[in-house]
Amino acid sequence: MKSSKNTIGLELHPKFVLMVIFAALLLIDLGCSEDKRGLQPEPSPTFIEKGSAGSFELTAVYDRIRSCPECGGIFIAQLKTSQDFSGIIKLQLEADPVLNATLDRAFLDTKSNVAEITIQPGLKAEIKNYEIILNAYHAGLTKSLRFVVEMYPYQQFDTSWVVTKRDEFMPWLEHEHPEFADVLDQEWFAYLTYPQIWVVEHWTFLSDEWELRICFHVMIPPYDWSMMRLRKRGESEPIFAARRESDGTIHEIPVSDYPIMFGY
Repeated sequence: MKSSKNTIGLELHPKFVLMVIFAALLLIDLGCSEDKRGLQPEPSPTFIEKGSAGSFELTAVYDRIRSCPECGGIFIAQLKTSQDFSGIIKLQLEADPVLNATLDRAFLDTKSNVAEITIQPGLKAEIKNYEIILNAYHAGLTKSLRFVVEMYPYQQFDTSWVVTKRDEFMPWLEHEHPEFADVLDQEWFAYLTYPQIWVVEHWTFLSDEWELRICFHVMIPPYDWSMMRLRKRGESEPIFAARRESDGTIHEIPVSDYPIMFGY
């Protein structure tokens, strides 16, 4: 009796086997190469505008601030250029998403030479230092400016009474300095300038046009003085300050007399 042969596969030609092995090795090699490329840092973008020339520096008015979850903060960067500078500076911001950092402009030049970074840390912000990097590109050159946000375990309370302290200056400002009349008609975001500082409280109010700072001595008369300071958004330095005495009288003071802490 002849035995029947049960065929469960096809007999493969040796050349076909070699081709399959070669293809498999090639795919493995390509995969490894792709993995290696993925580990390499991406190159910084090159920005070269026609007619760009000269050198530049990007400097920080201050590079470190305090903040807290659901508080705020602002950094100011200023462009300084050589006499032969031409073209524009392209800006790019790097920050942890929890900071909700915003850059107010994408470009700088000799006419618009100030950039501002505002933050509004979320409730999930950790109590640690966060770094923000501002990159500047011009004529194939990249420069970076670093800022630090020190996060403190603090909670902002109702700001209505702080608004009252701010508004005590408004009628006087409107009457004595009408050049600042538009300060009265702004939508503000308020936050503690220096979390965990008491006795003299410091607050910042930000609108699209102005940065208004206020500080006041948390004491009873005659020691309950307060001060205010104004900076136009888009300018690097404050331009006006005033002091309110315990008896309600208000007078202008030098900007340098407005008290600051921690360098900002």
